[in-house]
Amino acid sequence: MQFNRTGESESCPTRVLAEEHSIPVSRHTFLTGVAGLAVLAAARRRATSAAPTVITIDLSRETGRTVHPFLYGYATGALLDNDFRLAANKTVEASGRTLSSPLIRLDTSASSLVQKIFARGVSRPDWTLISRWARHRGDFLRAGGRLVFGIGPAGGDTSITPATWAKYARSIAAHFREIGQEITFWEVGNECDPMGAALYSRYFNAMADALHSVSPAFLVGGPVAS
Repeated sequence: MQFNRTGESESCPTRVLAEEHSIPVSRHTFLTGVAGLAVLAAARRRATSAAPTVITIDLSRETGRTVHPFLYGYATGALLDNDFRLAANKTVEASGRTLSSPLIRLDTSASSLVQKIFARGVSRPDWTLISRWARHRGDFLRAGGRLVFGIGPAGGDTSITPATWAKYARSIAAHFREIGQEITFWEVGNECDPMGAALYSRYFNAMADALHSVSPAFLVGGPVAS
C-alpha cells in the first residue's frame, strides 16, 4: 500500500514512508526472490560434491541493523463488532495492553458501522457507536502508535455514492480531531477490485479531497486489494 504524501488526489507521486526511530533486530538469514533461489541451487550443487558444512547462527547477537518500527501490528474487524463492545472487554483489553501494538488497522469497510453512525443523516451522527473505542484506545495502541482507518465501499458495492462517502469521511475525521485523537492514515475502500479502476478512482478522489479538507497532512491510500 502506498500513501499520497502531497495531499493531492490526482496523478500524485507516491513515496515510501520513513521514520526517524527504529528498533534493533537479531541476526537472521533471509533468502528471497531470484537471488535466494540461485543461492539455494548453488548450495544443492555443492552438497553433492563436498562434505556437509555446519553453519552456526547466534540469534542472541544484534546485527546493528534496524527494522521499521511499524513493521509489526495487526488488522482487525472484530473490534468493530457490536459497536466496539470488545474494546470494553477486560480480558481483551488486557491482551491489547500486553501486545502494545505500534500499528492497528481498523477496517470499517467490512462492517456497517459507518452507515449506522449516519443512519439519521450526515448532520446528525451518532458518535456513541464509537465511544468505547475512543475511551479504550490507549489499551490497544501504544503511545505514538499508528492507527490506519479504513473507510468506504467494500467490494463492488456502489449503493452509497462517492459524494456521500466523502461526507462520511470528512465528518469522522473532524470528530476524531475534535476529541484529540486525530487519525493521520486513511484507507479508501476494501477489496474494491470488482468495481474497476475508473469507478474506484471516483470514490478515492472524492474521499481523499474530503479528508484533505480537514487536514492536507492526512495520508490517504488505496486501493486495498487481496
